[in-house]
Amino acid sequence: MDYVFVYKGDNLNKTKNVISIDPRKPISIGRHDFNDIHLPDPSVSRFHVMFFPNPEGYYYFQDLGSQNGTYINGKKRDYGIVNEEDRIGVGNYTVIFQKQGKKSRVEKSYLTFMTDKNESDLMKTVHFYALSPQRQEEIEMLKGDPEGLLLLYRLSRFANLTLDMEEALQGIVEELARFFQPDAEQDPFFRILIALLEPGGVNPTCLAKFPSEEGEIKVSQTIIRRLLDERKALMAMDASVDERFKTNGILPAGSILGLQIKSVICIPLEWDKEIKGFLYLSSSKKGLFGERDLNLLNLISVDISTLIERDLDYRAIRDEKVRLENKLEMEGTIIGVSPGIRNILKTIEKLADTDVNVLITGETGTGKDLVAKAIHQNSKRRGKPFIDVNCAAIPETLLESELFGVIANYPGLHNKEALKGKFELAQGGVVFLNEIGELPPKLQAKLLTVLEEKKIWPLGGTHPIPVDIRILAATNRNLQQEVREGRFREDLYERLNTFPLHLPSLRERKEDIPLLAGYFLYKLRQQYAKRISRFSNSCMKSLTSYDWPRNIRELKNAIERAIILTDKSVITPEFFDFKVKKETKPKSLKEVEKEHILYVLEYTQGNKEKAGHILGISKQTLYNKGKEYGLPGFEESV
Repeated sequence: MDYVFVYKGDNLNKTKNVISIDPRKPISIGRHDFNDIHLPDPSVSRFHVMFFPNPEGYYYFQDLGSQNGTYINGKKRDYGIVNEEDRIGVGNYTVIFQKQGKKSRVEKSYLTFMTDKNESDLMKTVHFYALSPQRQEEIEMLKGDPEGLLLLYRLSRFANLTLDMEEALQGIVEELARFFQPDAEQDPFFRILIALLEPGGVNPTCLAKFPSEEGEIKVSQTIIRRLLDERKALMAMDASVDERFKTNGILPAGSILGLQIKSVICIPLEWDKEIKGFLYLSSSKKGLFGERDLNLLNLISVDISTLIERDLDYRAIRDEKVRLENKLEMEGTIIGVSPGIRNILKTIEKLADTDVNVLITGETGTGKDLVAKAIHQNSKRRGKPFIDVNCAAIPETLLESELFGVIANYPGLHNKEALKGKFELAQGGVVFLNEIGELPPKLQAKLLTVLEEKKIWPLGGTHPIPVDIRILAATNRNLQQEVREGRFREDLYERLNTFPLHLPSLRERKEDIPLLAGYFLYKLRQQYAKRISRFSNSCMKSLTSYDWPRNIRELKNAIERAIILTDKSVITPEFFDFKVKKETKPKSLKEVEKEHILYVLEYTQGNKEKAGHILGISKQTLYNKGKEYGLPGFEESV
């Protein structure tokens, strides 16, 4: 803190007041109690003089058009520089600035410390700035309006009080309210609004408002449309009779009558040669605003526009950075503290410097693709291609050419040039065969050749192409069962299953649900620009109690849906459907046939001839199926 010594007259042997000040804050002196230093004497103008700190230790001052002037060391000056311990004459007072740590020549005098209403503001100050030299012309224009000039200076601090733009704008709005309508109770319809417009000048978004406690402040759509049409500030001393706001040139607009608007000022907020928002003041009193107010608010709107533009630019850069970081993280993030996930992470580290084939198994939605990417990113092949092929998503007729490539002018494909397959495109990297259990038998044989010989044969090709690739595969099927039932080659299974890696379902790692839920909330609320802070306790309890049959994918989709639907800062259980859905695995044709045969035999009370007739098969065929399925009473054939 620095200090201001205030003396009555020019006798420095007796101190009037010693006031502690923040050396970074502009200081106003005057008779009105609105000032930082209040001197209640007729010789002092209501708003007398303003001082601005300089980083080099001195103050720049500007007389505010006072009646008796400001004197520096006995000389009348309108503006200039004040050094420490210069005598400043303000009416019948002498004021001296003193830096902290310096001994005062009057330190033995009796001191009375003044505590004013702004002391708490000083303690919260980060830093302040004065008007730039480029705005000296504005100062001159307001020379005859010391109150307006002081308002400009007081508003200048809000841009630096906080990094939160909306908090700064709210401070500006409240300062404007005190300036234009100090007794708001006498004007219950007095409103101030700073708002942004969406592209095209629609749907205003409130950034700051007065009264701040009012849930919704309505503005006249007629006035906003007029502002956008004329592209300049509007002012009306009685909007109800103003020709610009009449409907069909006869009656006042309904919004003006309904909101009881008389006095109004609406200023465009512009940057990039576009109107991006507006500053809006309205009152039910006639003639509240004049030309002086319009000019003053035009100057203030420039600073507001700059503040908003600067903040939006910062947010755009920050959000783009977050978006890029999120994209990278979401491509390879495995989240969890459960024993199963910790083991998966340890296994990935052990696989890092190997080229062993890995078969990743687990239910749908457990994150098999994320694990495959993590294996690649931690391996010696990182930086090389990672090509993901979903074997279930590509028709069988196209899958072979997609994987192995095709020669030029291959019959039936109409390709004039040779096309490289995924294996060749992944040279030096990894091919991830997702849903490997859906691979047709013909391609299973060709894939086995790739694994054994590290060569591929394109469709129609007469010479093999060597490939240096690593194969990672994933499936939600039980491949051992598929091998037993003859749908998957046993030798291919053994090759792929060199290193098996099974992912636990979400119901087996419920301790990871809070972490996953928080992660998705953090990512998705940014994507949808929602200010959601957390899940309620009851909601998190429900999330962890639910079994999530479709695993992480279902959890993510449910949270995304809740984020879109809620307008609250806390997500509650009402946005989720926690009804336990009984998940039944689809049955094979053999299982369905077995159950139906048993049902028909029960219906015919064991009469095989009648059962065969109902089923539409011969008695011998029924016996064969009964033996195949191990049904009772079919141990011997007919």
